[in-house]
Amino acid sequence: MAPGAASEVIINGGAYRGAARVGVGLAEGTKIYSATISNNGEAGVIIPNGADSATVSNCVIENNGQFGIQDQSSGNHSDVLIDRNRIPRSGTQTTGVLFPKSNMAITNNYFANFSSVEEAIHQPEPTVHIANNRFDSASEPSTGSLS
Repeated sequence: MAPGAASEVIINGGAYRGAARVGVGLAEGTKIYSATISNNGEAGVIIPNGADSATVSNCVIENNGQFGIQDQSSGNHSDVLIDRNRIPRSGTQTTGVLFPKSNMAITNNYFANFSSVEEAIHQPEPTVHIANNRFDSASEPSTGSLS
């Protein structure tokens, strides 16, 4: 599904793998639940401008070319929720979430093989809400504060 191509789509389950570039591209109101997004050429999930109220929840996002989730927008989206996913570091997927912007919420995720929020979530804007994520070296969930 190309970024921005289909709004108000709900995906519940399934496997999205092997795309040359992107596994799933979000659009306005897109909801992805309980899916496996893996082995895609660049990113598992892309967030473009206009992906308002999109949700990625309870998914496994692994072994993608570089990034689990990449925000390619200029920040022109609101209320994107990344919640309760498993996003591990691997030999190919070296960043969990890249360049999150706007008022995105990144909560309750498990970033396996990352030791900190700084390793897992690269260059978030100050308006991004990061809370209760877990990392391999953390015994308790981290609030993910970067201040």
